Amino acid sequence: MKNKLFLFAITFLFYTCSGPKEVVKTVEKKKVDILLLANQCTDKDPLSLYKFNGIGFTKIKALKKIGKDSFSLQLPQADPRFLYVGTDAQAKLPVIFSDENMSIKGSCKSFRSSSITNSEYNDTYSGVLKMIRQNKRDMQVKLGEYRQARNAPDKQASIKKELAIIDQKQIAFLDSMKVKNPFIANIAGLGTMMSYPNKADKYSNEVDYFAAEYFKNADLKSPVFNNIPYLFEAFKEYAQTLASVNLPEEVVTKLIDQNLKMVPDSSQAMRYALGGALLGLQAKNNPAFGKYAKSFITKFEKTTDKVSLDRLKGQLDQAKSFVTGGEAPEIEMKTPEGEMLKLSDLKGQVVLIDFWASWCGPCRKENPNVVKVYNKYNEAGFEILGVSLDKTKDKWLKAIAKDGLTWPHVSDLRGWQNKAAQTYGVRSIPHTVLVDREGKIIARNLRGPALERKLAEIFD
Repeated sequence: MKNKLFLFAITFLFYTCSGPKEVVKTVEKKKVDILLLANQCTDKDPLSLYKFNGIGFTKIKALKKIGKDSFSLQLPQADPRFLYVGTDAQAKLPVIFSDENMSIKGSCKSFRSSSITNSEYNDTYSGVLKMIRQNKRDMQVKLGEYRQARNAPDKQASIKKELAIIDQKQIAFLDSMKVKNPFIANIAGLGTMMSYPNKADKYSNEVDYFAAEYFKNADLKSPVFNNIPYLFEAFKEYAQTLASVNLPEEVVTKLIDQNLKMVPDSSQAMRYALGGALLGLQAKNNPAFGKYAKSFITKFEKTTDKVSLDRLKGQLDQAKSFVTGGEAPEIEMKTPEGEMLKLSDLKGQVVLIDFWASWCGPCRKENPNVVKVYNKYNEAGFEILGVSLDKTKDKWLKAIAKDGLTWPHVSDLRGWQNKAAQTYGVRSIPHTVLVDREGKIIARNLRGPALERKLAEIFD
């Protein structure tokens, strides 16, 4: 403000004393100086400055070497923003650059663990991350106790009060950060979420609560998120959690899209959000990964470096077996009678590949629904291939008989090491894959009413 008043005063004097022909020189932006002390650096992997593009890192410039183990970096003073320092080969250190001169000390072999000194922004950021992690740990412990006490209402009520204290602690911390450091308060907001037991009366189930509350303390429309790559981490966790609870693909995409709509389209923040969403889904081999990978490529192909883009395109190509419309990978395994059966043997029918096991409670609970749709649509061309993750043949066969599962079954009796389960990226059961008459994937993780609706679309 003082600089602006000073310039105004000088301009006024030029016009009143010397006339309007005098030109006022533009005042250059101040520079900030960063000193880096780093050992074990080589010319092959130079220490450089990078920018995160949502799916990878784009190199901005190599740092200037001023001594054996010392480097310097000078940047124009600007609003706080995250950049990264490191080598091509090693993890990079996220650093908030603003108007502070600072020092960084570490090793090129593990630069992510470097220390930053003389920087209030980076000290505050580090403290916020620690607080977010601690609050999440505390809440997870109490939520575990709350679920275990489901048959003890008094104990649940007591734990609910303890969760409310954690909720209040989070809000108080977030409010304090808004005063202390508004920029980093946005990161604290992304990591702030109230406990489900104290919100349960507003939602029909925990998934609805999670979907609605996860980003509630963050204004995703704010342009400040263009400078906060932590948005990537938030969307990654959000998408990965949704993909972990066996929701139908269309439900997962609907919930993710609801929050992406809040982020300005084609902005830097959208890069972070889309990149986080697709990586979270990819980690769970969720077929919705393909949608968001394609969306990222469409929006940012012209402004993303070729290396990052080619890597994403390669991952998308590898994931075709998990993407709706992709060719379902072959399954070849023994039936209970010891004969080999292939998925391709069932070609010409609509096939539900049902990954389950005799020991899986949710699977056994779902079986009556599967029996119901099988009896309704089998004669119309609907078949099921049960793939068991059992290890004991006797238990497998008893479960088939007890639940009345009259469709074809296969297993290699290797439990979670089941070859077909690994091929299809199955990490939890029940897990279903619906395949059309040509062997193309229609949908994944359809159960109960969602499966009935999809089969009705096909057969009715």
